[in-house]
Amino acid sequence: MDETPSITTDVELRRNRIVRRYLDLPKYLDLLRSQTMYFRRADGFTDRFEGALTPVFRKLMDEAHRNGHVGYDADYFYRRSRVGNL
Repeated sequence: MDETPSITTDVELRRNRIVRRYLDLPKYLDLLRSQTMYFRRADGFTDRFEGALTPVFRKLMDEAHRNGHVGYDADYFYRRSRVGNL
C-alpha cells in the first residue's frame, strides 16, 4: 500500500465564514500576541484515548522511520507525546 498522507483545503470555505474552535479568550489573546500555539501533553487529557495513534498512522510512521524519513518510530512518538521529552 503506497498511500502518502496529504493535506487538503476546503475550496468552499469563504473568508467571511465563521470557524469556531475550542479556545478560551486568554489563550486566543496569547495566540494573537505571540503568534505561537501551545499544545498540551497528551497525558494531561481526561480521555485516555485522546492523542492515540491510529493503526494506519502507526504503519505510515514506522515505514517512514524504516526508510530514514523520520528519526523515530511510532512507539517513540507516542511515548513522547504522552510524557514529554524522553
